[in-house]
Amino acid sequence: MSLMSITKQLISHIKKLGRGAVFSPKDFLNIASRDLVDKTLSRLVTQGMIIRVTRGVYCYPQKHPAIGTISPPLDDIAKTIAKKLDQKLQISGAEAAHLFGISTQVPAKRVYYTDGLSRQIKVGNQVLQFKHACPKKMAGAGEKAGAVLQAIRYLGKQTINDDTINMIAKQVDAKDQKSLRQIASFAPDWSRPFLNKISSYEHK
Repeated sequence: MSLMSITKQLISHIKKLGRGAVFSPKDFLNIASRDLVDKTLSRLVTQGMIIRVTRGVYCYPQKHPAIGTISPPLDDIAKTIAKKLDQKLQISGAEAAHLFGISTQVPAKRVYYTDGLSRQIKVGNQVLQFKHACPKKMAGAGEKAGAVLQAIRYLGKQTINDDTINMIAKQVDAKDQKSLRQIASFAPDWSRPFLNKISSYEHK
């Protein structure tokens, strides 16, 4: 397969992913070898079609008529890094609380728990921090059920109330409730009554 053919296939694949997509060379190994994929992506960076977000991670950026290139969300970058490294990813408790609207404070640092090695990865002027975590903290990683456990751990027994539980419960569907029941054993003992309320909440 010629380099031109490989380039055309990569461009076609990237365009199908759409503007804002974040990816790594691993996503194209069904097209060509790692060496050829790396070289082609580097060429596309030089040509300005894609941008290199951090080492081994690229983006087909969105463009704004006034502000120009828009950087991809940090969550998308973190997920791509985790996929590239074959690792699971769990959001932090502070991020989970913000996700459910319980806390309006945006965490100053983007911290993610992983079943891989702890590391810090610089993305522009920001830093993604990956912390190795035990299986208990990784329960439900990548799922909303896992985020529920993280939020409850972060809030703590003294902070949680009925309003908090209802706020979370309204944002989980039947599939999330089933997953939550499956991983409830990984949660602290004091949180079980709260988890039971969320997993049995009836949506109107």
